[in-house]
Amino acid sequence: MENKTFGRSIIVSATTKDDTKTISAEAANIPKDNTSQSSSSMAHLITLSGQQVVDKHELSVEQVLERCIEIDYETMENLTEDSEGCLNQWVEIFYAFPETWYMLMNDDEIVGYWHFVCLNDENFEKSKTGELLDGDVTIDTIEHMFLPGSY
Repeated sequence: MENKTFGRSIIVSATTKDDTKTISAEAANIPKDNTSQSSSSMAHLITLSGQQVVDKHELSVEQVLERCIEIDYETMENLTEDSEGCLNQWVEIFYAFPETWYMLMNDDEIVGYWHFVCLNDENFEKSKTGELLDGDVTIDTIEHMFLPGSY
């Protein structure tokens, strides 16, 4: 998924099984429930936390993260297992930090996602030079967010 902000417009690209659609909305007009409307085949987009997707759509964490990994391979050229990481690694991180995962849903289908973590100092420095692979991000290399202090 690609998300770009231009002025007050937000443009989101999401890959579906058929093709890529672009939905555009004025930032001031986005409803508080985070939905965007379009007359295309992606008529109802909504963002949900990863845990909401698990609960609302009766999916396992593994099923949700398998779809996220599929999206990565569908949208990024030359992706390797080292650069992607593995399912078990991401499952462990999901359970430790469920509030850091968000899914872009088209009805019941995950069409995009984003995930954020606070890296430890070593991996943060690697990320700034382009040396950090997603496969290097483990539960041990993530700083615990939501604790007092500076991040």
